[in-house]
Amino acid sequence: MTQPASDKEQGAYNERNPWLLRRLPVFVAPGGGEYRLQPVYVEDLAALLAEAGAQRENIALDAVGPEQYRFVELVSVLRSAVGSHARIVTVPRQLAFGLSRVVGRAVGDVVLTHDELEGLRANLLVSAEPPTARTSFREWTRAHGGELGRRYTSELDRHYRR
Repeated sequence: MTQPASDKEQGAYNERNPWLLRRLPVFVAPGGGEYRLQPVYVEDLAALLAEAGAQRENIALDAVGPEQYRFVELVSVLRSAVGSHARIVTVPRQLAFGLSRVVGRAVGDVVLTHDELEGLRANLLVSAEPPTARTSFREWTRAHGGELGRRYTSELDRHYRR
């Protein structure tokens, strides 16, 4: 899942949720979990960027894969791929944020930020335009499920503790 969009690279987001699904009996989705995401495979993104860079004129386009998911659906796809039996529950945003802070303290990281949550709620990770990438999140996740969530990837380590 790309940053700021959603790329299926082995980045922090793609490691954090499967890691939680592998280790906890319950996965908490903030709010109703109805906000939408449209993941794009990182190699599709790279090809799209190379193609756009070769254009003579300036262009603006959304880098999005072929599938849209509600957040709870995306988590369900990840849960199946990693063989988890975690129950996916929706809770009020503030409760989810508070619980994420507890988990964050346990792993020494920031698991969820207000900005991430607001971006999800605003459906910033979907496009009204046709898909610009071909790789299916569901198929990619199914093929790589055995690898996902085996290690925890810290946002703080990735960006601030170098």
